[in-house]
Amino acid sequence: MEKPVEILSEYQEAFLRKYPYPQLFSVISWGCAATAWLATVLNRHPDIFCVHAANHAWHILGNTDKIDGARYLRVIGAQGHAHVAAGGVHGMSRHLVPECRQIFGSKFNAAVVVREPMARLRSQLALFDDFAGVHAWDVEYVDAVMARAQVSLPANSYENRLFVHAANMLNAVLEEGNVGKIYRCEDLTTSCDVLGGFIEEITRGMVSASSQWLESAVQFKRVNVHSGSKRIELADWQADTVRRVVDPRAWEIYESLGYPSPDFVTGSTSRQTVAV
Repeated sequence: MEKPVEILSEYQEAFLRKYPYPQLFSVISWGCAATAWLATVLNRHPDIFCVHAANHAWHILGNTDKIDGARYLRVIGAQGHAHVAAGGVHGMSRHLVPECRQIFGSKFNAAVVVREPMARLRSQLALFDDFAGVHAWDVEYVDAVMARAQVSLPANSYENRLFVHAANMLNAVLEEGNVGKIYRCEDLTTSCDVLGGFIEEITRGMVSASSQWLESAVQFKRVNVHSGSKRIELADWQADTVRRVVDPRAWEIYESLGYPSPDFVTGSTSRQTVAV
């Protein structure tokens, strides 16, 4: 495949000569999968510079265009030029990973982080609650999703459309396998061996972690937790929406990763209650 043609200004080229990017990485995730924790832990490693969805914060708080892909990685790389590896978690679009692999070659790698689907869904719902009253997510696209899946909402409100969006995000796993190796956040947050292998994977072996560092990492407190202590019972229309919107092939992938499908998908008549 032909390498993408990029045009950098003389100033940009000079800047990158002064602050050359190290080994680059991107951890692909749509969030609600311990991504803030992971970015914080990676950034605590002396050889790694890592950000968490920095382009999103720049866009919202800095009133700037949201950069992505190679442009985003260059900024992160220049900021982390004094480190062995630099990258981000939950900031880059998965469809731009192939282009970045072409541009940066062996100087870049990507991996994917997922979470048990229903726990991830309820975390997403809790996050929506944190922004209640603010239309922070663009949900115009869900019209096509509802038409395809024949979803009927009790009311065409923003909040109900947000639920369709949350359910649809579980389908991302259908494309994520083509991006890079998939890791379960439940393993990354508890297993020294898995976290150590993950670090070597995303940095192409340029960075490793000592057993002492890894033990400290998996004991590090949770970061930016969306959930509380309440329990949420999915309404019948919500369970039906999940059943209709999430592709059966996605459930197969989740099961291959060790996540059982929920009862209301497999056919059980038990009511679905989830702890948030």
